[in-house]
Amino acid sequence: MVFSPALTSSSLDRLRPIGVLVLMANLLDCEAISGLLAPHKRINVVKATNDVEQGFACCLQRNLSVLVIDPKVECDAVSRTAEIIAAHAIRHAIILDDRVRDGVVSSILGFRRISYLTRGTTGRLLADT
Repeated sequence: MVFSPALTSSSLDRLRPIGVLVLMANLLDCEAISGLLAPHKRINVVKATNDVEQGFACCLQRNLSVLVIDPKVECDAVSRTAEIIAAHAIRHAIILDDRVRDGVVSSILGFRRISYLTRGTTGRLLADT
């Protein structure tokens, strides 16, 4: 007879697919980021859009793990992302910017669940974040 160890909530989390929403300023970036994430078996890109209202509504309606967002998608995209994190609508956000912007970095310093990457970041690092 074979016994398996009891599954804890943390071990169950490691088995679940990672639901990702990609919210970028243009659809070409949406497709490119989705394509980078697609080969990873546990990552499920639930939606890729440039529609801000639709994207944030999806975050609130579904229990997503990650939001990948371009801060250029809307002028208050970073603050809205922080609100979504604070509301526990998503577990983690990745802000993907063209270049380092000190104002954006300083506005997210208090949020441990928000990562900040620039487009110079390799695709592998983005998938591993």
